[in-house]
Amino acid sequence: MNAIIKLYNNHIMGTPKKAIVFNTVIFVGSLKTSITTTLGVSSSKVHCTSKVVKHIYDDKPPTHVLPILKNLPQVIKRPDFVYKNRKDKGTKTGDYVFVKTIRRDEFLAIIQKEKDTNDAHYIVTAWILKDKHYLKDYELLWKF
Repeated sequence: MNAIIKLYNNHIMGTPKKAIVFNTVIFVGSLKTSITTTLGVSSSKVHCTSKVVKHIYDDKPPTHVLPILKNLPQVIKRPDFVYKNRKDKGTKTGDYVFVKTIRRDEFLAIIQKEKDTNDAHYIVTAWILKDKHYLKDYELLWKF
């Protein structure tokens, strides 16, 4: 059982929508060297907060929550594609979009890059892509 699932089971599952949850940070995985080099970042570490897990629990379809959380480490460690996130809508956060196809589902994770050298990167949100045209105007930065 991965750390995200443990966090979900122990602190998030069953909480009311928008409830305040235990604030913690967990390590999700490390980026491949080829990705850190391409993105020009110094740290390979990617973390996730309990608030992000709660956001996924509150805002995604119930049948998507566990698959998203279960597959998030693979999306980070072994993405198929990494795109530059578009911030043209003003409300978008995060710098990169990591994409991984697992069993015919396309999983996306939005990553906020490190603030200072050797800081960790953070997952902002994640979901299962249903709109196949969603990424058509995104700049591809890296692919497997």
